Amino acid sequence: MTMPAYQDSLKFLSDLEIYGIKLGLEQVSELFSRTGNPQEKLRFIHVAGTNGKGSVCAMLSSCLKAAGLKTGFYSSPHLVSIRERFRINGAAIPEKELCRLIDMIRPHVLEMKASGRCPTFFEVTTVIAGMYFAEQKTDFVVWETGMGGRFDATNIVTPVASVITGIGIDHTAFLGSTLEAIAFEKAGIIKPGIPVFCGKLGRHAMKVIEDKARTCNSPIIYPEGNLKGIKLSLRGKIQKQNACLALAVLKRVAKDFNFDLKDSIKGFSNTVWPARFQILKDGSILDGSHNPQAVSVLISNLEEYFPEEKFTVIFGCLADKDSESIFKLLDKVADEFIFVPIKGSRKSLSPDELEQFCMKVSDKAARKAASVREALDMEHGKRFLITGSLYLAGQVLSEYFTEEEIVNI
Repeated sequence: MTMPAYQDSLKFLSDLEIYGIKLGLEQVSELFSRTGNPQEKLRFIHVAGTNGKGSVCAMLSSCLKAAGLKTGFYSSPHLVSIRERFRINGAAIPEKELCRLIDMIRPHVLEMKASGRCPTFFEVTTVIAGMYFAEQKTDFVVWETGMGGRFDATNIVTPVASVITGIGIDHTAFLGSTLEAIAFEKAGIIKPGIPVFCGKLGRHAMKVIEDKARTCNSPIIYPEGNLKGIKLSLRGKIQKQNACLALAVLKRVAKDFNFDLKDSIKGFSNTVWPARFQILKDGSILDGSHNPQAVSVLISNLEEYFPEEKFTVIFGCLADKDSESIFKLLDKVADEFIFVPIKGSRKSLSPDELEQFCMKVSDKAARKAASVREALDMEHGKRFLITGSLYLAGQVLSEYFTEEEIVNI
């Protein structure tokens, strides 16, 4: 049973969500300083990108573990439990450890709040991650950005490698509405003299990245595309691209820090990353795609693994997403839609609003459900395809697995 102290700690963190998203490094820098700058004791691989960064991080974490290296992995958002954000060798942080670290950081947060500079939820979890991985003396930390890069709280570190997986249109209110503007924000993770590894980027975005790398005198390394002899556990063509990028990073880091590359690549075959084209036990397909670029990849995967099949699409998304463009894509594979709300602090579109957006581009039948459970219980003639948001994916996984099963997946 979850202990009351742990629930109190979680409430302390969740209460910080009212401060929303603040891009900038001043507050997180102060909070790291107050906790002894644990990040200075760690080796980071810093990963940014509109899509694919989580998958690349999961592969890197699995491969570094396979090489016998104690590997921290900080990711966001979590699907079911906040403990998922802090992993060592794939294992989520224990409740008691997280509770203890929150108790350690709480006085600093309250002091900063009293002076009118309250850290955000993401800034606090980022510092907790640094504290945890430093205490546990990890060999490497795979460090995923939350949003953008330049002013993301994770950008307080100096990594041994920077990785940019791809550039697409998302989070436009914070990062800009063009690929060049978004690329500029992602390029902010490039540090002087530190190699940057780039996935497939468009010409205009690539120029922005190359300009920043040149200014920083940072070598740019592109994946070679050769996965001969490597077995992947994650499905889809895009995961092959992600694996090529992760492999390029591993080759460089193995050379620089003298570990066995052959051992490390075994980690590709047992990488686990839920809600990324995940086939659930009843045959339903769960995918956290939440922007047109990611949904295009999802459609490609469906055409590869389920050719000619149509689906009952359970869909929910946050209010800041380009739902109309997403519906244009999903219309190709949908037999019907079921719209659901998303629980949580971030504003989502209601089923009524989703229906209105969908009607502009699709003539498919649509139903509305008051919850994920209600949607899953509805009669349907086709296999479920559940997509639109990682937050929705987390609610779906909670219907299929216990919290402990998720954090230990």
